[in-house]
Amino acid sequence: QGSAALLLATGKLVPVAMEAAALLDAEGLPLTVINCRYIKPLDPRLTSWARRHPAVLTLEDNVATGGFGSGVSEALAPLGIPVTVMAVPDSFIEQGGQSELLKQLGLDAQGVAARVRRTLGELESMPNQATQPGS
Repeated sequence: QGSAALLLATGKLVPVAMEAAALLDAEGLPLTVINCRYIKPLDPRLTSWARRHPAVLTLEDNVATGGFGSGVSEALAPLGIPVTVMAVPDSFIEQGGQSELLKQLGLDAQGVAARVRRTLGELESMPNQATQPGS
């Protein structure tokens, strides 16, 4: 609570989420990071967490289509809470080292921080944006 956004992360990208949160915190944009150890079933506290944040983002090293972020989006859609999904695109990925590929996909700490900033900027520019989603 009191943070700029909620970032739900899974697996190997939890440390990336924590690093991005540290970068944003240094800029005055505190982020709540939750390590979602279980992708299914979704944590029953998800709606409660989401309602307390102006932005909800997910981070995973999986394909976006049908992945964790997709499930979170589906769960929060009836409440009118939009979700920004950060995941591997459903397209051909070049061969390379994991850190190199994550950087290319914007799934490294700097890329995640940039996506959070962009998401928050989009929310600010929306007219009549409610301060509490899902209310």
